[in-house]
Formats: sequence, C-alpha cells, structure tokens
Amino acid sequence: METPTRIERNDGGKPFVNVKLDYGFKWFFGQLKRKGILIRYLNAIFQRAGRDIVVEDVEYHDKEMLPETQEGKKIIYDIYCSSPEGHHFIVEMQNVDSPLFVNRIVFYTSRIISGQGSTGWNYDIAPVFSVIVSDFNVRNLPKRLFHDVVLYDRETATEFSDRVNIFLICLPELPESWKECETEFERLSYLVDRIGSLDRDSEEFKDMGYKDFFKAAEKTNMSDSEYVLYSQSEAREAEIRSGMEMMREQLREELTEKYLNEGETKGKLAMAKEVIHNLLAMKMDFASISKICGLDVSQVREIASGSAFPGN
Repeated sequence: METPTRIERNDGGKPFVNVKLDYGFKWFFGQLKRKGILIRYLNAIFQRAGRDIVVEDVEYHDKEMLPETQEGKKIIYDIYCSSPEGHHFIVEMQNVDSPLFVNRIVFYTSRIISGQGSTGWNYDIAPVFSVIVSDFNVRNLPKRLFHDVVLYDRETATEFSDRVNIFLICLPELPESWKECETEFERLSYLVDRIGSLDRDSEEFKDMGYKDFFKAAEKTNMSDSEYVLYSQSEAREAEIRSGMEMMREQLREELTEKYLNEGETKGKLAMAKEVIHNLLAMKMDFASISKICGLDVSQVREIASGSAFPGN
C-alpha cells in the first residue's frame, strides 16, 4: 500500500488560523472538540450584555434548515447549537455588508423560533440568541462594538419579550491595542479579529489567560483536508481583495482623466457617482463600495440616491 502524500504547509510565519475567514470561523467555533472555546466566548458576551445566563455546555445541531414550504428558502447557519437549559444559539461571522443584511439576520432568528412549533404546541418558546460578529458597522445603528437588540415598546423603552435576542459585535469598533482591552469580551473579540495575523512573539500570545484560545487556533490542529479547505478560503479572500484593488485603481485612472477639467468639488462628486453606479451594476454591496471609494456607507447611499447632487 502506498503511503499517502503529505500536504506541504507554509504558514508564512503566521501559525494561527484567521478566524474571520468563512471556513476558519466554522472550523474554530463549530467543532465539538473546541466547544469550550465557543462556550467561553458566549459567556463573555452574556456578561457584556448584563444577562443572568451562564452557558455550561452546548450541543451542536445540523446547520442546514430546510424550508417550511416547497417555495421557501433553505438556511445554512455558520453554527447552530443549544444549551441544556433550552437556550438556542445562532453564531455567524459576516465579512461583507449587503442591502438586506438586517433582514437576513431577522429571518434566520425567526426560523429558529418557528422551528420550535409542533402539533398541539402551547407556544412555550425557548429563547433564541443570534450572535453576529461583523467586520463592518451595521447601518442605522450608532458606531459601537456591541449592540443588544430585543423586542421592546418604543414609547417606554420597556422590554416586550426576552425570547428574541440579537447580539451584534462590530469589530471595527474594537480597542486599537491589546492593552486597551479591559474586559474578557473585548479581549476575546480582539482575538477573533486579529489572531490570524499574530505570532508567538506577540504581546497577546504571552498573556497566560488566553493560551487555550491560541492553542485551539493553531494551524497544526488542522488535518490535511481541513488545511486544503482553509487555504482555498484564504486564497479566495486574497483574490477578492486583489480584484477590488485593481478595479479601484482602474476606475480612479479612468475617471480622473475624464473629469480632469471639471471643477474640483463637482468633479469629485461626479466621479464618485459614476464609480458607485458602476459598482452597484456589478452587484457589489454598499460596504465594499465604501471601502473602494474611501467613503462611509451613508455617503455611498447618499451619492447613489442622487441626494448629494442638489443641483440635479
């Protein structure tokens, strides 16, 4: 029998998995052998939210939820699990904003609610917690690291139900350095954001309180097949980033030439409008466009709608 060929591994001096990658996030938090890491993060989130909930254990469930009708939409969660106390958890990593991002999260959460129903059901709904880690700020919300979204009465700001809960963790609002992180929640979120770029000489790695997090994130823990899938995920992201940079430079050159003789303010607005409309036509989302143009998402929306051109 031939000995299987070993996969050549080159971590480029980065020994830890990039947890923000789609595959990296699911591999790190979504496997039974590393459920202690997920439990630790969930407890840090509940502590940050001021909730009197302690997660002792979790059971992973099938991430695929079939539609309730033939015409319905199938859902595939990043991670779906529950605790012995009856709490349901959806845990997702979102790298790219989209116009219907908020609707998607509400839909995902609602499906876990509706999935609890059965014949003769008495509506004894178990609490559902959607934990959404995003690499962008969520539109319509102030720029904050943590948002705790529940059903409440708008007139009195009184909670209406504790069955539906959405925790949004916006990584762009993290403290700038490890030293500035003051809580377990901030430190773990910081590692989710940056562990893939750290090495064993980093200040973060030397913090003994987080050795288990680093140990779990070592690429050497991956099987050959897992490493291949991770590398493919890494390559896809690098390709997307490279393509966006090339597109940005090409558009900048073309439009700079086109509007060279325009007035400065008028020319910049016209340039931005054309770039944005071109990218929207390519089905690119507002968050990606904002990075290309160097504008806030709100500014991109304003220019795209034409409200930034009062003379038109």
